[in-house]
Amino acid sequence: MEKQLVIKKGFEDILKKSSELMSMHGCSATSMRGLAKATNMSLAGLYHYFNSKQELIFIINHKGFSSLLALAKKIATDKDPKNDRLYRAIQSHIKFFCKNRADMKVMMFGAHEMNKEHTERIRDLKESYRKLFNKMVAEFIEKNTGISLGQIELERKTFLLFGMMNWTFGWYCAKKHGTEDKLINDIYNTFTAGVLGGGSTNGATKNSRKMHRFVSRS
Repeated sequence: MEKQLVIKKGFEDILKKSSELMSMHGCSATSMRGLAKATNMSLAGLYHYFNSKQELIFIINHKGFSSLLALAKKIATDKDPKNDRLYRAIQSHIKFFCKNRADMKVMMFGAHEMNKEHTERIRDLKESYRKLFNKMVAEFIEKNTGISLGQIELERKTFLLFGMMNWTFGWYCAKKHGTEDKLINDIYNTFTAGVLGGGSTNGATKNSRKMHRFVSRS
């Protein structure tokens, strides 16, 4: 069972400023002295909260992936047939990262800075999160096609979806590319049309129209 992380008073502001600095300069290039300066603390004061930079990176990762996992669990257990769980999961993922862009970069690129124990704990959180998406992708495909995917094909499709969602950090800007909701709809429509179309242009177009009608009501 995942151990609970105790968040000390004053943590949130330190984590926020630390994420911003590391997302700007990279985790490896950021020093504890630089973090102390960015957070308006003495070096000794910063060490009161963290034993090392790698522990700080671990806490940012743990906090972020725990939040994502909690949101996904809530969506995955929603039994209302009117709600498309896959759409809501994509929406939750994108909105979380758009709101926490600095954290996201640390979560994506800071893993190599952590020790073995911390790496394994974050891997467990990621795996639990991926399994929930596996389940929602499988349910969506089976509901719309009657096909139950094998594990290899299901995981391949789920990783493709994560690739679409996670790479948005490299290019997405609301001022240039439209609102978060439009981005979410495009990812959902592109992914679902692809998995339901089966390589058929006509099928993909038909399914895209169906999905567009759904997201237009959301």
